[in-house]
Amino acid sequence: MPGFSTERQGRPCFFTGRRDGRSSRCLAGSDAGLTGSVPAMNLPPSRLLMVLLAGMTLAGCGKSAPAGTGSEQSGSGEPLAQVSTEGLAYWRPHFGTLLQVRPNDTYHFRSGMAPGLAFALFNVAGYPNQIGKFIPDDFPYQWMRDMVAQLKIVRPYYYGDYYPLLPCSANSDCTTDPSKENSAAFEWAAWQFNRPEQGDGMVQAFRRDENDEPVRDFRLRGLDPAATYEISNLDTKTPHSISGKDLMQQGLHIEIPEKRGAAIIIYKKAR
Repeated sequence: MPGFSTERQGRPCFFTGRRDGRSSRCLAGSDAGLTGSVPAMNLPPSRLLMVLLAGMTLAGCGKSAPAGTGSEQSGSGEPLAQVSTEGLAYWRPHFGTLLQVRPNDTYHFRSGMAPGLAFALFNVAGYPNQIGKFIPDDFPYQWMRDMVAQLKIVRPYYYGDYYPLLPCSANSDCTTDPSKENSAAFEWAAWQFNRPEQGDGMVQAFRRDENDEPVRDFRLRGLDPAATYEISNLDTKTPHSISGKDLMQQGLHIEIPEKRGAAIIIYKKAR
């Protein structure tokens, strides 16, 4: 996927999945260490116009954080929030989203996770005499603390190399025809962020509402096949080790027993 070409720490940098000088998603602003001006734009005119109209110029990237559509604003639920991440991550590592917290709804909160996330703990709208009265007595504050702690764990990985692990779908048409795309509700969504310099990364996976497959295997990318990686599920917290070769050839095994469930897997190269 060709894109803008510039220099990142003396190396060519492109808007794609990797950052190895041959093909690299471009980091923007001070996080990227960009120097000089943009020497080339390898986009066709129609694509370039689309990007410029969307405000995705390099100058704009360094001064802003585009916000994905929150599920409350769209009425389309969590799949649209997931698709926002899948789409924005192609272009830049820093973006944001927003959501209204639904107590004890881990799937909903993880669907909105991003490098920047704005959320309200409870309904804060209304007349002055109503503000504060919307806070339920049984609000799960410990669950909320756990979600924020997980967000802080995964946030650095969004600045790594981005690899979609499944096709991106927000299709709302139900179909049983195997030659056609299923409704998004019948699918999984999954992606990987890999940091080759640090030897670590994460995988986010979502089993949507109507999906009947509790288990999927995902072939990871960008790993060292000769290395061993320690794998940790943020829910089970039981680490185990797998070789990079097996993760890339056989795949990472992820089980989500419940429909409408989410998993976050963290991995790190063993020293």
